[in-house]
Amino acid sequence: MCTFLLFLALEPPDTSSIVLFACLNACYVFIGVGILREDNHLVVQGLDIAVALFVFLFWYTLLVFRLDHAPASPALLLATHLANFVGIIHALVMERWVWYRGWLACVQDKYIEAFI
Repeated sequence: MCTFLLFLALEPPDTSSIVLFACLNACYVFIGVGILREDNHLVVQGLDIAVALFVFLFWYTLLVFRLDHAPASPALLLATHLANFVGIIHALVMERWVWYRGWLACVQDKYIEAFI
């Protein structure tokens, strides 16, 4: 979120940043559809795409907002880059690994209980 605000405040939004944030939103809608349908393949594909988009966001922001010559203070840029890195770790570890495994176990238990 702080990256989106940084793009709005410092740089006029270009096509790449608009497409990137739209893809992130669409990705979470895609994951939500998979959750509602209880389709683990849709959910895992959506989570993988989210991780890839967060990695792309991190690199794109590093290239657009360089610490050596940027219109913002170095502390703000460093905090933004750190927040983007935390976003990657969160999407990879907490969503893709921890949450997905727990959700999949709950869905499988629900189907097992239905057959008992």
